[in-house]
Amino acid sequence: MKIETTGNQYFSVPNDSEGRLFIKQLRKNLNRKKYKIALMGRGSRQVHGNSRNIAPKNSEWIAVYIRQKPQKIEKGV
Repeated sequence: MKIETTGNQYFSVPNDSEGRLFIKQLRKNLNRKKYKIALMGRGSRQVHGNSRNIAPKNSEWIAVYIRQKPQKIEKGV
């Protein structure tokens, strides 16, 4: 299966064993030459402060962003 995408793709993954397995498989199968992954913790800020992001180990779920890396453009002579 081949998936073409532009820009960012976002997944909201629960912070449990299934969610961590999903992230592990995603990292294993991602085309790292073209894409990168960013993980950001999400959930209740009443317990873990009012910062923009929560550490993934303290979060209720994890926001997974797949971002396309900038392409290098070679200039011809």
